[in-house]
Amino acid sequence: MAEMREFSPELFDWLNNHGDVDKWAVSKFPYKRWDNITTNIAESFNAWMVKERKHNVAQMIHEHREKVAKKMQASSVAMTKWKSCIGPKIETKVKENVEVSKQFITTDYGRGNVNVQTSRGHHRVSLSLHHCSCAEWQMTGIPCRHACAAVKTVHGDIYDYIEGWYKFSCQQKIYGRCMIPVVTIDMPNLNDYRMENISNQILLQPPITSRAPGRPKITRHESQYQDKKIYRCTQCHQVGHTRRTCKNPNPS
Repeated sequence: MAEMREFSPELFDWLNNHGDVDKWAVSKFPYKRWDNITTNIAESFNAWMVKERKHNVAQMIHEHREKVAKKMQASSVAMTKWKSCIGPKIETKVKENVEVSKQFITTDYGRGNVNVQTSRGHHRVSLSLHHCSCAEWQMTGIPCRHACAAVKTVHGDIYDYIEGWYKFSCQQKIYGRCMIPVVTIDMPNLNDYRMENISNQILLQPPITSRAPGRPKITRHESQYQDKKIYRCTQCHQVGHTRRTCKNPNPS
């Protein structure tokens, strides 16, 4: 944002005055994120059900349940193969940040406050609050490269500064239970509803309704924000009616 202000003050003011910053800037999002988060749940669901959504509703729900059960079981099995208290993807990210942090110069201010000097300036790290001035640690829950340098300065364990939802104990609670299969032995087979077997099947008929004679009446609700049209009589020049419905015997 500081670079944007130098580039164009008008653009900087426009961004601050249009819309909530927490909806388009990740660093201003008030909640902590976990793993991958998409912005459109409908697109995510369509990608998840790209093959199953072509089927009927009953079959699609059954296949969706089967996919969720398989994914939960696969995640539970993969969790048992972790070599540390966090998963392999988070482990790789932490190792990358630790490797980059080796080139930083740090100064311990005491009580978990560390100043980290980089090529672009200084960053303030608070190990007790799990806070860094770059805001990456707060957003992801994973110690950023500046936090890794600070942890190394105080001779701490980097795994103690990773948020709990990434760790094995929390993941074990998430995948500790499994889905229960649904019995479908008495469910009618949708493939039996064919023309040659239609006489042997019990079908759900539509409700019996009666339509009133004549053209249905349309009820229109005027908006409270809509300006009503004002009619003025061209004969008596009064407001509220037209010349056709005018009852003024003495038009002026």
